[in-house]
Amino acid sequence: MRHLPAVFASTVLALVASAGEPTSPSDYAVLSDEARTGSAFVVRHADHLLGVATVHQFDGKVPTQFESTDGRAIRLDPDSVHKQKDVQALKLIDQKSDVQFLEYDATFRISSDDEIIILGPAGREIEAHIPDQDLLEGDDYESDWGAYSLDFTASEPFDVSNMTGCPVLLKSTGKVIGVLLTTSRPIKATRGEFETLCLTIDEKAHSAQPK
Repeated sequence: MRHLPAVFASTVLALVASAGEPTSPSDYAVLSDEARTGSAFVVRHADHLLGVATVHQFDGKVPTQFESTDGRAIRLDPDSVHKQKDVQALKLIDQKSDVQFLEYDATFRISSDDEIIILGPAGREIEAHIPDQDLLEGDDYESDWGAYSLDFTASEPFDVSNMTGCPVLLKSTGKVIGVLLTTSRPIKATRGEFETLCLTIDEKAHSAQPK
C-alpha cells in the first residue's frame, strides 16, 4: 500500500549539532517508551539526535520522553515532531547527550529478498528478509519515494514482547531503514510489517514514484 511521502520540518534542524559516533548495532540498547509496553531508539540525522518510535504505541499522541535500560529519561521536544503514517521522530532536548544512537542514512534502496535485522529489547537480534510484494515486483524501493509499509519474514519464530517501535536495519549496511509496526502473532511470530523511516525527501524524485 502506497503512503504519501512525509516532509521533514525545517524546525527539526534548528539545534546545535551533536557529537560522537554511532553505536554498533550489536552493542545498541533499545529504549523503552513511557508505558514500557513498546520500544524506541535514537538516530542522528542532519547532525541532530532524534528519538524514533511508532505513533500507535502512544495512541496517536506525541511522547515527551523515552527511557534507557538504566532508567535514565531521554527527554524529547514535542514541538519538533515529524510524523509519517505510523512513525514519529522528535528532537532530543539535550543535543549534547551521550546517549547511544544508531547510524541512519536518508538515502537507501530496498529490493526483494534483502536481509534485515530487527533490534529488540535485551539485545535481541531478529534476522529476516523482505519477500517479494506489490511494491517491489520488478523494481526497487528508494527512500526518496517517501514512507511505505513493507512486510518481512523472519528466519525463525521470535519473541514479540515490547517489540513495537524497534529499529529495522538493512543487514548489508548496518544502517536504520525503518521501524517495526506489528507482527503476525502475539507470541511467536514469523512475519510482520515495518514502515520505512524517511526523514528527508528529494522533491525532484516524486515523479519517479511507482504507479
